[in-house]
Amino acid sequence: MKACKGINKAKNYSGCGINPPFQAGLCYECYKYWLYNTEDGLKVLEKQTIKAKKVVAFSQKKEATKIKKETRFELLSYPKRVQEARRVFQKWIRERDKDLPCVSCGNPFAEDYHAGHFKKAEVYSQLIFNEDNVHKQCVKCNVFLGGNEANYRVELVKRIGENAVKELEQATPNKVYRYSNEELKNIINTYKI
Repeated sequence: MKACKGINKAKNYSGCGINPPFQAGLCYECYKYWLYNTEDGLKVLEKQTIKAKKVVAFSQKKEATKIKKETRFELLSYPKRVQEARRVFQKWIRERDKDLPCVSCGNPFAEDYHAGHFKKAEVYSQLIFNEDNVHKQCVKCNVFLGGNEANYRVELVKRIGENAVKELEQATPNKVYRYSNEELKNIINTYKI
């Protein structure tokens, strides 16, 4: 076993010559003495202190950013909070259905897809985040054909079953349903990819 000799950074410091090396060829006790009582050791200590302060400052900044993100959501207007949750949810829907064609026309080669609602989100606000109500839909069907609802229903029956489709169809319009902040945060946390 090697003994504490004072090599590398501590080359001008002899060490005790007894204990096994810890760092810079010195045992723990000799290294500590060298670090605090020699000119070279104080330089190393100063560099390590500066580095440690940077690490602490970075972690504090990161924590402050995290707090800002949480409070930022609280400061958004209600429509923007819902839009943030919809963005996350719809991205999840497109990822879930990535291997499926458009729910309305069956086109698997469209350039861009939306997350199209069977029961329209503007009228049925309580169904905005219902997984059975939202599926990947090409832009043509969703925007230019107004959802292409007849074909959407046919494919929806194949995907989720007749009973689930009937439950969606029996939902009554609720234009005043208001999601709480906790509901919206849960939706974001649940569907975040």
